[in-house]
Amino acid sequence: MKLMKKNDLFKFDLNQSRRDKFIGIKVARFLLGLAAIGLASDICAQTVPLEPSAFTEYVATAVRREVGDTVVSARAPLHLSIGELDGQLDRILAYCRSNSAGCDGQVQQFAKAAGDIVREKNAPIDPTAVQLVVRSDAYVQRMQASLGTNAPQLQARPLVAGLMVVAILDTPRAIRPLTERDLKKLGKSQDDLFALAAINSDK
Repeated sequence: MKLMKKNDLFKFDLNQSRRDKFIGIKVARFLLGLAAIGLASDICAQTVPLEPSAFTEYVATAVRREVGDTVVSARAPLHLSIGELDGQLDRILAYCRSNSAGCDGQVQQFAKAAGDIVREKNAPIDPTAVQLVVRSDAYVQRMQASLGTNAPQLQARPLVAGLMVVAILDTPRAIRPLTERDLKKLGKSQDDLFALAAINSDK
């Protein structure tokens, strides 16, 4: 049997020690990397405040960047006024509390959608985009209420019990209900508006 020299044994132990040290350094670097990623995630998650008033102002700031000169203000916690539009933020806040990683993306998506609606409202109306849809009485009432107390009336007419015909503007960027203000922009009466929408809807 071959005897292992003392120096050989020492050399073996030294090499093992070096390997252990190398592995230890790699593990330490890996753990530090994970810690850095976790810290970055925490920082990103903390960027959006989740207290209702602070969250409302955070969203308002994002919306202002999208809507230009349109006035954006907080009417109450989780309730934004965007020109003539009302924005309810309770669902977005609930999403953010359950999904911190996707929170800011959801806020930016809401802001961009608000910007699209505002630009669509301020743009000239294409008569060929005027259409008719059928909605329930309750839906129309909720939609009218969401516009605010002094908002112009939606252009809707009874169809049968519980249902109404609503005039809308259907464009590639957005679909929105038409209001009294849109009648002035189109230079039409309500009868003319519904006649035009009926022709377009039959095409």
